[in-house]
Amino acid sequence: MSNRQYRRRKQQQRNRQKPRHNNHQKNKSVLKGCYVIDNRITKEQDVNESEIVKPIIYTDGSYMQNVDISSYGYAVELNGEIIQKDFGLIMDKDMLALQSIGAELYACLRAIEWAIANRYSVIYIVYDCEGIVQTIQSKHTKKHRGKEKFTKLIELYSQHVKICFKRTNNEHLYKQHRLSHHLSRSATEILIKDR
Repeated sequence: MSNRQYRRRKQQQRNRQKPRHNNHQKNKSVLKGCYVIDNRITKEQDVNESEIVKPIIYTDGSYMQNVDISSYGYAVELNGEIIQKDFGLIMDKDMLALQSIGAELYACLRAIEWAIANRYSVIYIVYDCEGIVQTIQSKHTKKHRGKEKFTKLIELYSQHVKICFKRTNNEHLYKQHRLSHHLSRSATEILIKDR
C-alpha cells in the first residue's frame, strides 16, 4: 500500500468516527463567535442552542484611581433567571498593579471558581473588556506577574470546565451585563462611604 493510500484510508476511518450533528441555521444562538477554552484548546466557534442551559456569567471589574481601590462583580444567569450575584474587593497586589484590567481578570477568575465549586462543566463568560481574551491569547509574550497568574489559573481551571468567552455585543447581553457593572461598583461605594 502506498503512502497516499494509507493516508486516505486513515482519513476515512477518522471521518467515520466523528459524530454527525444536524447543524441547521435555526440552531444557532445569540452566543455566536465565542472564544472557547476547553482543556487548553482555544478557538473561535459558535455555540449551539442545546448548550444554552449552561450558566451565562456576566463579569465586570472596577478600578478607582483616586483612591487606588479595585473591586469585582459578577452575576450568573441560568434559564433566563439570575441565580447568583457576588462582589468584593481585590487584595492581590499583582492584580491591583494592573488597575482596570486586573479588576476585569479577577472578576473572571472568581466567576470561574464559582462555576467549578458548583460543578458546572460548561460556562459562558460575558465581558466588556477585550483585555481578558487578549491576555489569554498572548501566552508567549512576556507578561506582568498578575497576567501570568491569570493565564496559569485559566489553564488549570479549563481542565475542569469548558469556558466560552463572549463580549457584550447585543442589547440583551448588554442589559444583563449592567448588573455585574453595578455589583463591581458596590464594594468601592461601601468603602468610600465609610471614610
